[in-house]
Formats: sequence, structure tokens, C-alpha cells
Amino acid sequence: MKKAILFSVISIVAAGAYAGNNNQKAVTKLDKGEASGTVSSPARAKVNESVLIGNSANAYAWQASGTNQIYYDVASNTLAVTKRRGSLDTAIPSGSGRIVNHMSTDAGATWSAGLEVNGTLAPQVFGRHPNVAILPSGELITQWAELYPMGAGFSAIGVTANKLSDNSLLSAYIDTLIITEIDDVAGLDTVTYSVPDEIFVDEANGTFYFGGAADNATNTNYLWKSSDKGASHQLVKLWKDAAYGGVIAGANPTHGDFTGSKGNYIMSVLPDSAYAVANGLDYETYAPYLVRFENGSITEEGFVDLGAIFTTLGIDSWTYEWDMVTDKDGNWHMFIQGYLAGETEDTNVGIYEIYSNTPGRTDIGAMKVADITLVGRVIDAANTLNGTADIHASRDAEGKYVFVKYLDWDPTDDPETSTEMFVSGRAISSETYADPIAVNDNDFANQNFTQSAPRVSALGAGDAAGTMKFQIHSSWVEFGGTPAAGTAAANLFYVGPTLDVAEYSTGTGIEENFRADQFELLGNYPNPFNPSTNLRFTTPQAGNLTFEVFNVLGQKVTSFTFMATRSGLHEAAFDAKNLASGSYVIRMSAAGFTRSMNVLLAK
Repeated sequence: MKKAILFSVISIVAAGAYAGNNNQKAVTKLDKGEASGTVSSPARAKVNESVLIGNSANAYAWQASGTNQIYYDVASNTLAVTKRRGSLDTAIPSGSGRIVNHMSTDAGATWSAGLEVNGTLAPQVFGRHPNVAILPSGELITQWAELYPMGAGFSAIGVTANKLSDNSLLSAYIDTLIITEIDDVAGLDTVTYSVPDEIFVDEANGTFYFGGAADNATNTNYLWKSSDKGASHQLVKLWKDAAYGGVIAGANPTHGDFTGSKGNYIMSVLPDSAYAVANGLDYETYAPYLVRFENGSITEEGFVDLGAIFTTLGIDSWTYEWDMVTDKDGNWHMFIQGYLAGETEDTNVGIYEIYSNTPGRTDIGAMKVADITLVGRVIDAANTLNGTADIHASRDAEGKYVFVKYLDWDPTDDPETSTEMFVSGRAISSETYADPIAVNDNDFANQNFTQSAPRVSALGAGDAAGTMKFQIHSSWVEFGGTPAAGTAAANLFYVGPTLDVAEYSTGTGIEENFRADQFELLGNYPNPFNPSTNLRFTTPQAGNLTFEVFNVLGQKVTSFTFMATRSGLHEAAFDAKNLASGSYVIRMSAAGFTRSMNVLLAK
């Protein structure tokens, strides 16, 4: 990877925090009817409350469906959002192409003033559609599409790295040779490229990735990685369109996620590609292309037959706005809007989860998350801004729970005039979703270009027995102008609803009524299993637990320990890959107590 513009390390420190400003542009109303200027700094983000983060010159910074402009780092309890400069960023030189980040370390209650990340690249400061992520080692990475040269087409990409602890700038550069680097079709290396998509991070080694597509002539899809904390990036692979000897079309959008060293990257197909044309695909019937990673290498790739899966659900069409996460076992969970297209009215409209039961492309399951009424809408007709369900996926740090945020018409509106965010989620051990909740019940304003961070906060036991409480971190945009327009100044808000999610559901074979203050083995799932299963148990106190495994002859064949850092319900994985098929007894012991249960290994 060659860099045309490179700058040495300098230090830039963010100014004081704010969450609201009396000098901001007025909007109609906020959630509880306050005028915009009365949002108090200590306002806590809950259901029906939002916190003003800042504003931007217009709403276009948030419109690209594949980008992710809000990120939550579990280890440091830090939220970061990225945007383009707005009128509230008075300490930053004017120019809508200046990329600005805001930070929060108190669960979104207050936000720092804007930190400009590309100012050292001046006068080439024409950033668009930024993405943000935080590395396990504590670096804040910002990446964006650059209008190069000096406001021309999308022909360059910018990347900066900031030290999270003090916001000091570690590196900043613009790659102006990206067109040549990603387009290896002779004579066609002058085409522009589409906006790069979200950053996703290999949690095991800190390498981060982002992909996108070279549009127009070649429809080549590309994937980059950086293994040096953003100081440079290298090309991982090109997937050329079928017209140029490849199998994949350009993607719109692409998404990826890692849990530990196991990751998945999914691309959707552009309708004008040779592959799509040859196979009758379009934006409503595309086939996702899956790339699976493990320990830093691609282990599998190929198309997922989404059409066959949706047919079993009575679905023949699906939207290109979707998102995905990877769970603790390396399985992918793709959230997407599907429907049955009718001559007069679409039916069976809903948010669906498509997921792998085992890592890969063939052992696939599907379920409906929720019914919705919104299929598509015109956001700003004058500027050709349209929207669908704004789907974003999240998970907990351990990869045991998955969540989805989506947009629907406000259920209190008749006729339908404003939109609301909704969230739901489930444990991967459960087949039951939490009842969706309206994140920000607001009858005064449309929530546009909504996003959610890929990670959620785990807040401990939920209000109901057998549930855990999580906080989902989301943002939304309110257009300015009269009438509201995407080209007018736009306000960016944070909202962080909490959601109680059941830890299991009927059908897992696990006793649902339990006491978290007792020492009990609750069962395992799946059972029978091959080669691993998950053990569920409760303990009244923190400490080490010993698990011993015995065969039918009473011989101990293996054992392992589990450190419970708290009392309550726990889960431990048991891998029996080195054992023969048959029935086994698992005995759990700690502090003078023992409990046993039978399990069945069926290879």
C-alpha cells in the first residue's frame, strides 16, 4: 500500500464535554416536548430520552448503509461517534469535509466537544461517510472516503489513529492510489470506487478490516486490513466480477464481525454485475457472499442460498440494508428485512434473522424477529434520499447474545407520518426474542439514518427472573430546514435503551425455574451433542468449580475447572472431541457441594 500524503505524530487534545448548547440550530421538538436548547447535560439516555451529541453541515454523512459511525468499547466503557463538521464545532476550522469525533465515558450521558481527526491533512480535507472503531490495544481508528483531488470524485481514502486515553494523534494519511491498487483489470483502473464500509476488528490480534466495491466498469469488491494500528493498510483480496473472470460482484453494502479470532465478512451483490444479471438477481433478490476467517486466515468463502432459506418462510423479496454479527462459536447472524411482494400490497413484512448453526454456508437457520409495516419511504424527495428499515446488529462482549435495531412507523401515528427506532434481542441459546421496544417514542420528529454500535453493555441480572439486562447504544439524525431536507444542517442524537433478554427458552431442555442463589446443574444444550455442548449452572458465590466427566464404567475420562467471578447463572462449554460416542456423567463440585447429570455424545 502506497501513501501519497503522510504526517508525523502530533498531539491534539479534545476540549471539554457538552451535551446540548443554547447556540444550536432550533428543531421542532425533542422527545418530551422540550425545545432543543433545553437538553440538560446530565440527561441520561433511556427509553423516551435522547442526548444531543452535536450537529453536521448536512445529513449525508450518515446515509451510507454499510458504514458504522458509532462504536462502543467494552473494556474502556467508551463510546465514540464520527461525523462531518457542524456549526457547533466552533473550535474547528470551517469546511464540511473535516471529520470530527465525539467521545463519551458515562454511557452516553455527556459527550466531548468535537475532536477533528483530519485537520493535519489540510488543505486536502474533503472527507465523506466516515467510520469509527476502537482497537483492543486502545487506539481509536477513523476511516473515510475522500473527494480527491480537492473535492473531486471518491478517488482516495483517509485513515487516522488516535490514542484513546488522551486523544493524541498517532498517524494520519490519505491513500491516493487506491484506484490502481484495487482495480487489476488492465485499462480500467481509472474508475471511481464506492464508499468504504464499516471497520471490523479481529479481537485476538487487533487487526482491523474494511471493504467496499469499485463501481462502474469492473464491480470489483475489495477487502483491506491494517495490522499496525492504522499506520498503513494492505490489500487482503480482490473479488472480481464474473465479467472479468471472477465469481463475485461489487458489494453494497458489506459487513463483518469477529468474536475472538473467529470472524465472518458478508458481501451483497450489485444488481448491474455480470453475476447478478446472469442469475436474475437484483436489490431485492441478491445472494450474500460469505468469507469466513479463523486465526487471521480465510478458511471458507462462497454464496449463501438466501432465496431457498426465505422460500421456507413465505418470502420472495428482501432489502439490501442489513447487518450481521459473529457469536462465540464463530456462527454468523444476519438481520435483514424480508417480505412477499404483491400486486397491490406487500405482505409478511418483517425483520428476519438468518444464521448459521455451524460455522459456514450450508447449515443455516432462520426465524422472524418482528412484524413491521415499513417497507420503504421517501426521506427527502427533492434530494432523492430514500430509506428502509435502517437495520443494525449488535452483540455482547462474550458473543452469547445478539441484538437488532430497526426502524418502523411510529405505532401511535395514524396516518403514518413519523418513524421510530425499535430494538430486540435473544440469547443464542434461546429461540425467543425479547418483545421489541420503541427506543425513542417521539411524535414530533422523524428519526433518520439511525445506527447502533456493534457491541452492547451488559448490566447484570434483568428485572424478571432468568433474564439479563443490556444497554444498546444508538444514534439518530434529525434533519433541519423548512421543510426538513437532507441538505440542511442536521442534529445528531444518542439514545441508549435497556433491554431484558431471557437467557434461554422452552425447547433447550433446561429447567426454566431456578434459584440463582443455589448450587445447581441446570442441564446442557444441545443434548445429544457433537462434539461440544454448553453446561448451565448456578452458584451462590464466586469461586472455582470443578467439572469431572465419567464414562458408563465409572472411569474419569477428563476434567476441567471454571472460575465464577460472581454468583448466579453461568454457562461453560464442554468439548468432547477426544471422546467416543456414548453416555457420560458430568459431576460439578465446589465448596463441599456436588451435583451430577447425564449427557449424550453422538458422533
